[in-house]
Amino acid sequence: MEEHHHTQDSEETYGDADNLSLYQQLYSYATQGNTNRFQDTIEKELQDPNARFQFLSRQSPQKNTFVHIAVSFGHVELAAKILQQHKPLLLKKNSEGDTALHIAAKAGDVHTTTNTLLREAQGTTNVENTGDVLTLLRMKNNEENTTLHEALIRGHQLVAKCLIEADPTVSLYTNKEQKSPLYLATEQGLVEIVKLMNEKAVEKDTKFKASPLCLLQF
Repeated sequence: MEEHHHTQDSEETYGDADNLSLYQQLYSYATQGNTNRFQDTIEKELQDPNARFQFLSRQSPQKNTFVHIAVSFGHVELAAKILQQHKPLLLKKNSEGDTALHIAAKAGDVHTTTNTLLREAQGTTNVENTGDVLTLLRMKNNEENTTLHEALIRGHQLVAKCLIEADPTVSLYTNKEQKSPLYLATEQGLVEIVKLMNEKAVEKDTKFKASPLCLLQF
């Protein structure tokens, strides 16, 4: 699993020793994937719902949320638990502009992490009233790469297929180099991927609704 962990990332300054200690404790549990201790600590120390939401929204110096951290260490169960308590973390970006789904796509984990994040996004809407699945899939990082770009750049074809099934329109989004996922797939000679992109583009109509069909494939 590709880790986007930086040693300085665990140090946060909130001006409150108790808050800093609690943050570091939860950060440690997130890197370890200790779901039970993370959950128990949250429930014990942050009983007020507003305080809990506020704390879960905090980001490290690298702007990683607890979801970024859990995903980067491959702890998908914990990431899902956190998202169930605070869905907006799905759309949070770190200092590289990556969402947690970008990190999952880079790592190439389709069976658990990618599927879980897409499933957690299902049925939710954001302030723009856009389904979070579509918003998530279309978000770009600092290189203007979508999650589909990242999956293809790293040769993760199963992840790419999953993302194309969920939203084929992203196949035409361009990054800083003006390269679309379709261009990348063609450049790499990924015949099956190009074929899938074209098939899904033809199938798509105005009533298209994002559906991570890859959930049914494994």
